[in-house]
Amino acid sequence: MRITPPDVASANSPAKGFVPIKNRPPGTILAPATRTISVDALALVRFGLRSPHDPRIINTLKVIDAVLKTETSTGSVWHRYNHDSYGEHADGSPYDGKGIGRGWPLLVGERAHYELAAGNYSEARRLLKVIEAQMSPGGFIPEQIWDAEDKPRKELINGKPSGSAMPLVWAHAEYIKLLRSLQDGKSLICPLNLRSVTGKKISNHRSQAGGLTISLASSWKGKFCELRF
Repeated sequence: MRITPPDVASANSPAKGFVPIKNRPPGTILAPATRTISVDALALVRFGLRSPHDPRIINTLKVIDAVLKTETSTGSVWHRYNHDSYGEHADGSPYDGKGIGRGWPLLVGERAHYELAAGNYSEARRLLKVIEAQMSPGGFIPEQIWDAEDKPRKELINGKPSGSAMPLVWAHAEYIKLLRSLQDGKSLICPLNLRSVTGKKISNHRSQAGGLTISLASSWKGKFCELRF
């Protein structure tokens, strides 16, 4: 449903509009929609709305990797979108309303869920290890990692936590969901009782008592936890 006219500059039209980008310097907030790349497109697969083998998804994946993927000492990481300025400056100085967007371990988890949906179990497990390698010594998952050259004086090491928020609970939730999904051999993210693009009903994992029990065996230092709802 369109609620703004397509010929207005601020309209989020896929063809002609502009997408407002936060954390950008004045005068550079609006970016053409056709030139804005985001990893959000893969949510269509995670929520069962598109097949992971859909040619449109495969082609989008190639663009995402070409524009947003960065290799670090601890593995691959993805940025939220191009033109992102939420992160430290190139010299390692803190974000002050502008900077350079960095890689998010959270997005590594989202990519792992896509790989799981596509049947690439070994790749999903590998990405789990990447998240673990990007944790702090205490096991905290950061919002972002430093994905440029080491700057020891600023305590910024490639592939390790940047000066962003840590722990990021959202990222820990993604890690837990990925652990359970790998244990079950299918994604836990897909909404309960939703029929996927293959027409198969998604199991809801509910116990006989009606509660939801999630048992997790983490490969990080042999930790184990169980959540009951």
